[in-house]
Amino acid sequence: SGSIRCCRIGFVIAQPLAAIQSTAELEVNITTLAGETAAAGLAGPDADADATPFGDGVENLLKYAFNMDLSGPDSSTMAPGGSAGLPNGRLVEVEGQSYWRVEYVERIGSGLIYQAKKSTTLAPMSFVNMAGTETVTPLNGEWQRVVIDEMVNPGVDPKLFTVVEVTAP
Repeated sequence: SGSIRCCRIGFVIAQPLAAIQSTAELEVNITTLAGETAAAGLAGPDADADATPFGDGVENLLKYAFNMDLSGPDSSTMAPGGSAGLPNGRLVEVEGQSYWRVEYVERIGSGLIYQAKKSTTLAPMSFVNMAGTETVTPLNGEWQRVVIDEMVNPGVDPKLFTVVEVTAP
């Protein structure tokens, strides 16, 4: 039974009709994360939840939450239909309708709670829960992929930002 830690990461990627800002705020039992970091060969300060031992800008805790490589540099964004990486958001067209699609993986049975939010600005307190159609696909006994499609009008909102918050209950 270790202490609870909290970390935050963010990045912005420019895309043709949108920008993405993925941020994760995570709280998780340090004992669980410690086992994962030790298995990845990390020790001492490099094994801390908020450490970035490979200089990739992605904290250990985020790698743990999004099925990323804890044993080396990994700042990858999850590919569409993927099974690992930081959450991605993009504009998609389906039958002439525009949707903002957010995809990420969740750790099954971990107790972590994931919540996707969106905003048209990066202003504090501007993010609201996404209310689109959510599809969950089991990948194996440990991971599932979540895809959320929410209708948007790129003419009205030419930029969108996504935050995926992950917390422990």
